[in-house]
Amino acid sequence: MADIVLYAEYADRLYRACVGCDSGIDSMGGHVAAGQAQDRKLGIAEYIERDSDTAVDIERAGGYGNTYPDIIYCGSNRLFQLAQDVPHSNTKGLSIKKIVVIGPESTGKSTLSDALAAELHTVWVPEYAREYLEQLGRNYNEADLLEIAKGQLALEDKLTAQVNDYLVCDTDLNVIKVWSEHKYRACHTWILEQIAQRQYDMYLLTDIDIEWQDDPLREHGQQEMRQYFFNIYKDIVQQSGLPWAVISGTPDERVQQALQAIKTLQ
Repeated sequence: MADIVLYAEYADRLYRACVGCDSGIDSMGGHVAAGQAQDRKLGIAEYIERDSDTAVDIERAGGYGNTYPDIIYCGSNRLFQLAQDVPHSNTKGLSIKKIVVIGPESTGKSTLSDALAAELHTVWVPEYAREYLEQLGRNYNEADLLEIAKGQLALEDKLTAQVNDYLVCDTDLNVIKVWSEHKYRACHTWILEQIAQRQYDMYLLTDIDIEWQDDPLREHGQQEMRQYFFNIYKDIVQQSGLPWAVISGTPDERVQQALQAIKTLQ
């Protein structure tokens, strides 16, 4: 396990903390700069490891190339100390656990996410689609789904700075994928790429045993359609390779089921 697990969004802070330090080196030093190939570590991790005998992991936070500038290095000892001081860098292999609450429309995802965040003393990431559509002022189209996806990830990254050991996400981009493929028979490549890159730790799949609540933003209230989408999401979580659990019952029962599932991550 790594001695330091540094989240990519905080690697950016570390970069900014290093700007202006003495003994900087340029890209000719052979280190991997942030923003380069996604299957390689950020250079800041490689440089710490090189001279300090410290194993470093960078948790992907989505889209190296679009987010992080090249790093100006300032010496591994200084970087090591900065890495320990940066908020939400975690030592001794500890990391934020990202819990995704996923499921069809009107199955209590937001209610469960809110309750879980309260129980875990952390924050939760609301579904950005609702905010976006409520402010849109027209019928949405296929292009809007890409903007919703970008907004969802931006909100997730922003709220990651406020968490303790857990981040509860009310859906991930798989919801946009299912939505897009059902309505438009296609999904934007960027969304698919982000689904492949983003890392989470567990899925909680909300059951359709909750009565449908009418809402102008909801589209598929028929029982057969609710079952259809539930089956799609079940297939997604089964194929994710992550721990997952179906959450059903009363609101209190759902919270307890979810907490029991989350305990298995510890």
